[in-house]
Amino acid sequence: MLKKIPNILTIGRILIVPFFVLSFYLPGFYGDFTALILFLIASFTDFLDGMLARLLGEESKLGELLDPIADKIIVAAALILLVMDGTIRNYEEEILEIKL
Repeated sequence: MLKKIPNILTIGRILIVPFFVLSFYLPGFYGDFTALILFLIASFTDFLDGMLARLLGEESKLGELLDPIADKIIVAAALILLVMDGTIRNYEEEILEIKL
């Protein structure tokens, strides 16, 4: 099961996450650019593993389990990093201050 290409891509997507997190904290343009490239690679492998699984007939129970988990891990990591960085903020407090 682990030797099927779609499963290898899914596991690779999970393994990209720590590098994505580390690159997010690199200072300057290159840190942001590296994080973007790693996120795009993870996104493309998500597309690719689904397409290959269907085309090659290599759908498996492990793939059905790991694919949504890998998706949620990378998206959750990105959202948490953006909130911690202040890129995504709670604007509700600012709106309340303006109204008062």
